[in-house]
Amino acid sequence: MQLLPIENLTLYKPLFEFPALVEPPCVKNGHVTFGSFNGLRKIDISIMEIWARLLHNLPGSKIRLVIDDYQNELMRDHVHDIFAKFNVDKSSVILHPRLPLDDYLLSHNEVDIALDPYPYHGQTTSFNSLLMGLPLVSRAGKSVASNLSTRILSAIDRQQWIAKDFDSYIEIALSLARDKESLVSIRRTLRKEVENSSIMDYERHAENIEAALMKGWQLLYGANSKEANNQGS
Repeated sequence: MQLLPIENLTLYKPLFEFPALVEPPCVKNGHVTFGSFNGLRKIDISIMEIWARLLHNLPGSKIRLVIDDYQNELMRDHVHDIFAKFNVDKSSVILHPRLPLDDYLLSHNEVDIALDPYPYHGQTTSFNSLLMGLPLVSRAGKSVASNLSTRILSAIDRQQWIAKDFDSYIEIALSLARDKESLVSIRRTLRKEVENSSIMDYERHAENIEAALMKGWQLLYGANSKEANNQGS
């Protein structure tokens, strides 16, 4: 068996229409809201500690998280208790249930900056956050799971949002949070950046897949042809 690489195979084709873009919420409410749209199965105590450090470095900021079992009070208390261990007040941690698609997309309007979990990156959530105009802060790792968003951000030429470690992860998030004018500009233009990137260039993806299949056919045909000639001689 031989693996056939396909160039730039980072693509996303949404099967729904995205709502209109709006200004980042920090413009009106005066504080920055970070957010993760990933389920808790991708979020452990270590990344919560990093997010707590981030909140401490930006007084008044908040974080919005999705809770799969939101109706379970014990689960909500558990998440708040973890942040409390890192001296983050309950009022700074906004918990929400999973929402129907339309409401889920609109909920991005409640967040200024998306935070990628680690070591298990988001994927569909990363695409959706970027298309809703949210800058995404991610940390690159050494596995496929910890480089999903790295590939996405590289495809739209936003490598400056990719951190090499947790200290730089926090610094990138803080730099974004402290520049509200930039957040407004990013919100207005990021969707177009994604749409105009290789991510949504479906014709190019089809051509790259076709080229890989043709190469595989040529390798297989060449090998079979050579074997047949050897047998004939």
